[in-house]
Amino acid sequence: AKGARAHRRGCPSRSPIRAMFKLTKLHKAVTEALNAVPNVDDLAKSLGAVDVRPRVVSEHGGLHSATCIAYEPVQRLLAVGVDAGVKIIGGDGVEVLLATRHHVEPARCVEFMPGVGRVMRVSVDNGIDVFDLHSQTCLASTRWPIDVTCACGMKDSPFVMVGESTGRVAVAAVQHGADGDGILAPRSYSIAHPDAFGRYGKSGKSGKGEGLGFSAPAPTPAVVAVKPQPRRESTRVLIAYADGSMSLWDLHRRRPLAAYPPIIADDASPPGESP
Repeated sequence: AKGARAHRRGCPSRSPIRAMFKLTKLHKAVTEALNAVPNVDDLAKSLGAVDVRPRVVSEHGGLHSATCIAYEPVQRLLAVGVDAGVKIIGGDGVEVLLATRHHVEPARCVEFMPGVGRVMRVSVDNGIDVFDLHSQTCLASTRWPIDVTCACGMKDSPFVMVGESTGRVAVAAVQHGADGDGILAPRSYSIAHPDAFGRYGKSGKSGKGEGLGFSAPAPTPAVVAVKPQPRRESTRVLIAYADGSMSLWDLHRRRPLAAYPPIIADDASPPGESP
């Protein structure tokens, strides 16, 4: 026994050998793990084309780029126009971002389209997006060729009325496309500024040349708002212009029913019905 103890005292410790053995095993395990990682390029070739459509499903936090809002009283939803699209906020924790793919720029206005479950967004660079609230997808996206000042959706229909800086109100329809690439297709129906007032009289005012014996026509004011008349949303709209003038327009009869400033009596033709 004394000889065995003396032999153990004379031999070096085994702990460094054990530690080296453990490090060797760890190095081997790491090497095997690295070698087991597949090559991404080879894996992509073997899988082929993968149909992946990433989209934003939720967003939380403050609205750093909010520029306009709209409220839907039936479903009690608040739409906030942001540079990335439309943020929808509601009760029971409802919070979603309807992102735009083509018009990432500040929003000019947002409007709910009553009766069809849609919301429309107009950007400062005349980009118009129409989103479906149920599927949370973009149904139509179009870059309007003329400066857009306002827009509104017609109740229970796919039609949209677009107010322009030229004083014209254009009508467009939402046309679905493949993979959500729909467009807003312009229609032949439109309301020019003279037509909005011309049935009853002249809407122009005298300009700079009045003292010289002739009158220069005033520039056509831009459309600043288009709103359907309550309880007659599908037949009448109120059009407001930048100079303060307004016209109540009958969509079916294609004529104004009333106007402000009042129509000139000499040129007036009384409407068929009171507004």
